[in-house]
Amino acid sequence: MAYVDPMGGILAGSSVLYETWAELPDRARDYLEEVSKRLMSEGLEVETRVLDGDPAMSITEHAREEANVGMIVMATHGAGGLGRWLFGSVAEKVLHTARVPLLIVRPKGEAPTGPDPGGHGNRYKTILVTLDSSTLAEEALAEEALEPAADLGRAMGADLKLVLVATTPFDLVLIREETHSGWSATPADAATERLTRYLDGVTERLSSEGLNVQAKLTYGDPCDEIVKYSA
Repeated sequence: MAYVDPMGGILAGSSVLYETWAELPDRARDYLEEVSKRLMSEGLEVETRVLDGDPAMSITEHAREEANVGMIVMATHGAGGLGRWLFGSVAEKVLHTARVPLLIVRPKGEAPTGPDPGGHGNRYKTILVTLDSSTLAEEALAEEALEPAADLGRAMGADLKLVLVATTPFDLVLIREETHSGWSATPADAATERLTRYLDGVTERLSSEGLNVQAKLTYGDPCDEIVKYSA
């Protein structure tokens, strides 16, 4: 008998390898039992599953089959070395195939360090939500991230900061020529007025639901503007 290794190669069969492989489900169940006990002691309802097969495919298929799964939460990667690369690859595959929102969390010790004025540890105090100006004609697509972000904001009492980045032909020329890497402009035209009205409407709707919301309209390269605004 041969076994497939994590990198896709074939490993020759051996009694030691088989015993190690056979123990994995039991070890996984023992680990989940420890975690579930800790979470239940905090008042949470917990169910555990041990799945086999391709990790990314098993995760997404299980999420589809379980009607009550509303979000998948994963770390960016697992342990050091090869495990880091493999787990990061799984998270990326799940990101592209999952039908429910995916929350990816940095492992402890890897998150950027900084002050925590509220002393809330992992509680989110401010959530940045990006809206897609290219899909405003289809509001559901433009606001796909808004509902789960709002739910998370309500649960944690966090503020929402909405950012809408629109790209104009002039922006594209500057980005391509790298004329000004930090350049950003807000043209005073009909499109800007339309986008501003849209943002005002979203802000008013969320505020009426008891959320603290701020919104910003900016122009330029979406990736650069989002990172700059979050900083």
